Amino acid sequence: MFDKRQRVLADAVKPIGMRHPFYIQVFKEKLSFLLYNVGYINQSFTGWQADKSANEKYYPATARFSAVQLGVGVPLFSRAAKAKIKAAQANEAVANAEAAAIRAGVELQIERAIQSQQKYLQSVRYYRSSALQQANVIMRNATVNYRNGAINYLEWGMLMSNAINLQSQYLDAVRDLNNSVYELQYLITQ
Repeated sequence: MFDKRQRVLADAVKPIGMRHPFYIQVFKEKLSFLLYNVGYINQSFTGWQADKSANEKYYPATARFSAVQLGVGVPLFSRAAKAKIKAAQANEAVANAEAAAIRAGVELQIERAIQSQQKYLQSVRYYRSSALQQANVIMRNATVNYRNGAINYLEWGMLMSNAINLQSQYLDAVRDLNNSVYELQYLITQ
């Protein structure tokens, strides 16, 4: 179960920088390479349009206008790109720290849930092994003694109340155990 929990935590709480490490690499590559741009536009107009001399001319749908664009980008100002690299590295470090804090918090919650589950399991075992049997013995003896006249109604009521309190505490322990199991399952599958 502990291995499964670690695997679930590792998948659920990955640092953002580890999910997207290519951002820093992209900024570094922008500094070291020339950027080449190539573009082609093909467009058609239909209807009356003004030409260069401000005369109206009709263009049918078959008349097409084309343009080509070529460009070369040279990184002249590298400070901005270097600042982006440093910012991306700082963001990655912050994301890793936040992920580690979240992971530690979730692991702490899981450990607490396991400890509370163990505590409630021990309580349930105690009630099943001895306290419920004691409650049944108290109820049986109180009823027999009341019928035989050895105790009065007030004493019988106090003994029955004690026995019922033991049974109620057992049910509370079972409820708490079930809640701790649900909480642990929630934390592991989160």
